[in-house]
Amino acid sequence: MSKGCIQHLENSWKEKTNLANSMFNDGEFKRAEEHYKVALVYAELLTRNKNSCLTHAIPAHDIFAISCNNLCALYQELEELEKEEKYYNLHFFYMLLQIRLNQNRAVASLSLERNLNRIGSLYITFLKRIDNLTRVSQISSLVQITLERNRIRRIKPIKSTLFLPQFI
Repeated sequence: MSKGCIQHLENSWKEKTNLANSMFNDGEFKRAEEHYKVALVYAELLTRNKNSCLTHAIPAHDIFAISCNNLCALYQELEELEKEEKYYNLHFFYMLLQIRLNQNRAVASLSLERNLNRIGSLYITFLKRIDNLTRVSQISSLVQITLERNRIRRIKPIKSTLFLPQFI
């Protein structure tokens, strides 16, 4: 995607997010919801164009995270737990997938690890609030296992050296 197109997506996301934030702060929650959802669409488009975002220094993962978190905050305010959980879940599993896809890129992995830690903590806090302790355990385990596996891959690249015994 061209520089102009990718920057237009980012600017459109910023515009919708700022407008929604203003409406949220004014208590216009239903109108804010519409704009947050459009902002999420822009965020998803950015994440589908990761190479262009990297080339033009657009933090697509962070933008996606912000969009999901904004919707979570909105639905928390509206006390719509199912919708709130939907966006925690979307954000959490998106980050897991991105870590898996970027496991051999140390810089990208570190940024994704921070995002996974952040959403993992937020998601666990939400699950504790709704008293879903089984799910708390599952999410905690997924975060720990994913981060540990990712660190091992970054630190110890697997070498395929084959040692054959010598016969005399």
